Amino acid sequence: MRIRELKEAIQSLHQNGFRVILDVVYNHTYLLDSWLWRTAPWYYYRQWEDGGPSNGSGCGNDMASERSMCARYILDSVLYWAEEYHVDGFRFDLWGCLV
Repeated sequence: MRIRELKEAIQSLHQNGFRVILDVVYNHTYLLDSWLWRTAPWYYYRQWEDGGPSNGSGCGNDMASERSMCARYILDSVLYWAEEYHVDGFRFDLWGCLV
């Protein structure tokens, strides 16, 4: 039901001349116990040389966007939101930590 409501809200905004920008926050998983961690421990997260999780942003674990599956995850999720929900654009929070 919530999915339908969101799609209807976006459609209504579009009909009234508004565009929808989604704020994406990939670096805000904070705890390592995320679905990304459960899928492939350490793969989606950067580590310091001592083995601990990198937290360059101060907002949680840094995503390892330089790794192919992580970059693909980000791309696929953005494409999904654009195609399925008709989101018009994205604001990448902490972009500097992703590139």
